[in-house]
Amino acid sequence: MNYDPLTSFEPICYLASLPQVVVVNGRSPYRTFADLLNAARAKPGALTLAAFGPASTPQIAFEMLKRAFNIDMTFVPYPGEAPAVIALLGEHVTAALVNYVAAAEQIKAGKLRALATPSRTRIEPLPDAPTVAESGYKNYEMNVWNGLFAPANTPKELVSQLAGWFTAAMQMPDVRAKLVAEGSSQLGCAALILPRCFGSNMTNTAASFANQTSRPSEARRQLRVSCGHLGPLSEAGKLL
Repeated sequence: MNYDPLTSFEPICYLASLPQVVVVNGRSPYRTFADLLNAARAKPGALTLAAFGPASTPQIAFEMLKRAFNIDMTFVPYPGEAPAVIALLGEHVTAALVNYVAAAEQIKAGKLRALATPSRTRIEPLPDAPTVAESGYKNYEMNVWNGLFAPANTPKELVSQLAGWFTAAMQMPDVRAKLVAEGSSQLGCAALILPRCFGSNMTNTAASFANQTSRPSEARRQLRVSCGHLGPLSEAGKLL
């Protein structure tokens, strides 16, 4: 690449957290996340999980899940979340790990069943689906988030102005309602995610978002140690 992802861009502001969900086919015998885990332990390597990949955030999350719960499942990569959902609907795989919005309509129609979310909190439209942490591994978490960036060396005044505009837009009732309906959370507020990631009391400023995107060097190093075989970690930052 002809750019450095940590120095070639100017972080402006955090936008939203996009929750992920573990789902199975509506006809699946697995009614709960515990059912899926127990079946994976009983039949090592036989159960499959579809997700976007390979070398993606979901695959890293899947490898972490296998280690956390001491299970053996087979990862099946797809070129996008839609193909993974289609494969699950066709019962070609046991389960899938996808963005909630990619599976929302099929869940509502009863064609897919949500078992758990790897997010820290439950997904608002799925109050009965527990978090992975609630299912027995309290330190497990995987989030995908969106943030706004500009080219490096963008004037600070402009960065501040853009941060204000986008933060205000994310809090508009009609925008917020649509995003919440899709399960998005922590809308336009870096202050909500930064203390969780780094134990900081930073506020919702461009500087705090910049800190969020540049500080997790140790966490990235640990991911390389445990998941180095997965390939480039260009998406792993979303975990952090």
